[in-house]
Amino acid sequence: MKTPLILAIALFALLIAITLLANWHTQRQTAAYLYDNAAQIPAHKAALLLGTSPTLADGRSNLYFTHRIRAAAELYRAGKVRYIIASGDNRKHGYNEPEAMKAALIAQGVPAERIIPDYAGIRTLDSVLRARNIFGQPSYIIVSQKFHNERAVYLARTHGIRAVSYNAADVHLLYAGGFKTRVREYGPHENVSGPAHRQTAQTRRRNHRPARLAFRLPLTQGSLKPWQNLSRYHLPHQTASVT
Repeated sequence: MKTPLILAIALFALLIAITLLANWHTQRQTAAYLYDNAAQIPAHKAALLLGTSPTLADGRSNLYFTHRIRAAAELYRAGKVRYIIASGDNRKHGYNEPEAMKAALIAQGVPAERIIPDYAGIRTLDSVLRARNIFGQPSYIIVSQKFHNERAVYLARTHGIRAVSYNAADVHLLYAGGFKTRVREYGPHENVSGPAHRQTAQTRRRNHRPARLAFRLPLTQGSLKPWQNLSRYHLPHQTASVT
């Protein structure tokens, strides 16, 4: 009975070591592209604001969301970006991360015409690739918490996108949902040591596209509308630009 237990413990320890090594590699590869000070970050045409729910399951405000909104608005007010692509999930009726982000950004003083909702940012990989392939941005500023930015910048640069990031204020691990979110990012959910790393490798090997690409859309022409979003899975693959 001891041998299977020892093997299980050894396998678990190996998985932990691989995950930590992959995270260390990601942090090392992206450190030069992460910024904490808005004054120091190079100006870009657009910021890519990565989505999350505005509220927790118990109805309280989600601080991850709140801090990301403040960071994106700060970049706009500092003149570092002219547009903000609000990329998030809108697969379910009544759940619309991009529109929630847009409303919050407007409340922070960002003009509505400068906010571009992307309703098909289901995964980080979708968001970073759609910002280039749909909205025509070969380089941009990613906005999220540092641990998320590390992964997003890694994925973007692996796919030839000249992304940098601005780190929103982090959330304490003891905050409701904080530990779960951190484990999800550093664990097997979509980290470079798990499915996201496999996504990156598979995309390079098989020339895969993200699951949700549609037509090319200049930023100056606004964004996809919710009714267009409903048929996004059936739209032909075309390309987009931000002018």
